Amino acid sequence: ASEQPQHREFMRGIAKAVHRPLFPIAVPAFALRLALGEMSALLTEGSRVDRGRLERSGFVFEHNGLSAALEDLLLA
Repeated sequence: ASEQPQHREFMRGIAKAVHRPLFPIAVPAFALRLALGEMSALLTEGSRVDRGRLERSGFVFEHNGLSAALEDLLLA
C-alpha cells in the first residue's frame, strides 16, 4: 500500500482486519537492543520508503491504502 503508517497504526489495522482486539505492550528500546543487537534499529527507528521515487521508477501500488492491503493479505 502507498501509506507509511507508524507501527501502532499498522498493528491497529491488522487487529481491525482480522476482527480481533489489540492489547499493545510497550517494550523499552534498551530491552530490544539487548535482545536483538543491531537488528533492534529496524523496530526502534523504522524505515522510510520514498513513495514518489518508487512511482517515478514505474512501481504501481496494488492497494490504495493500508486497510485494503491488510484485508487482501490477511483475509484472502
